[in-house]
Amino acid sequence: MTRPHALLLCGGRSAEHPVSISSAASLMRATEAVIEWSPRVIDQSGGWFDDQASRAILSGTKATDIDGRRGDIDLAALRQIGLVFPLLHGPYGEDGRLQGLLDTLGIAYVGSGVLASAVGMDKLAMKAMLAAAGLPQVAHRAVTRRAWQHQRAECEGELDSLGFPCFVKPANLGSSIGIDRADTPEQRQAAIEVALRLDPRVIVEAAVNGAREL
Repeated sequence: MTRPHALLLCGGRSAEHPVSISSAASLMRATEAVIEWSPRVIDQSGGWFDDQASRAILSGTKATDIDGRRGDIDLAALRQIGLVFPLLHGPYGEDGRLQGLLDTLGIAYVGSGVLASAVGMDKLAMKAMLAAAGLPQVAHRAVTRRAWQHQRAECEGELDSLGFPCFVKPANLGSSIGIDRADTPEQRQAAIEVALRLDPRVIVEAAVNGAREL
């Protein structure tokens, strides 16, 4: 029986690069008997490793120990394989940008389309859609890097209405990167500083006591 052939994209430019590498390595180990994978690791500057180098990285070799073997995206190879499995976490992979490129090229891929990917990645956009649909959610406030730099007092005044504890998150990252709980104004300020280094927009949410997870 011929195994289906798919291009596995992983790594990427976001802070979630190591998480993506780990996910891709686990997927290949679990499915290589039934799927013929052509892995391509993208480094954090946007360069692509070739098949051999990508396999080495997914086997545990550090990217810094691999010389050369980086290049631009090979569109002809993408079209020849015909199916892409994106395992790029965070911005530049999970947020609709890659999905839009593949749609434009007419290449099939696994996962959500452009709109669902973009809204699912952006916590503030998702909350706006939930609010428009009348769905209940915890109280939250947005903080932008510019407002935090130039209107700090006004930002903190708005955030005080959420009370403590509260949770601070980059608007466009996942995997718990940059997410922290704050129990005091000082902890909240420190958490926002960290989150804003990862994303220019941050969400601060009120805590829910006694919640039941379903």
